[in-house]
Amino acid sequence: MPKPLDQGSVVELMFQTHRGPVLGTAQMLVPITSNQQPFRFVALPESDQSTLQAAVQSALYRNLDEEEWIEDFRAAVLRWNPYAWRRRLKAILASVTLAALCLGGVIYFFGVH
Repeated sequence: MPKPLDQGSVVELMFQTHRGPVLGTAQMLVPITSNQQPFRFVALPESDQSTLQAAVQSALYRNLDEEEWIEDFRAAVLRWNPYAWRRRLKAILASVTLAALCLGGVIYFFGVH
């Protein structure tokens, strides 16, 4: 909301959790800041209660270290470019070949004369 609602306003509230959407009737409480306002449910269907409870419980028991590692791994996979290694390998092989040819030419030049 662009600005807080009046304290005591009754609203239909819906939000998305990682376990699914939650829809219920809520009463708005005293705003904390210009864009944060707590609420309390005054009516919440049983199915939405179950969804909310499952979301809260799973959030409490999450393995944050493991999730952080998974997110880092996903980001690395997205950044990975297999063709970059091919270009580097080609550049290294070209450099080694050029160096060998130059060294061979020097040995030939000084060895023959």
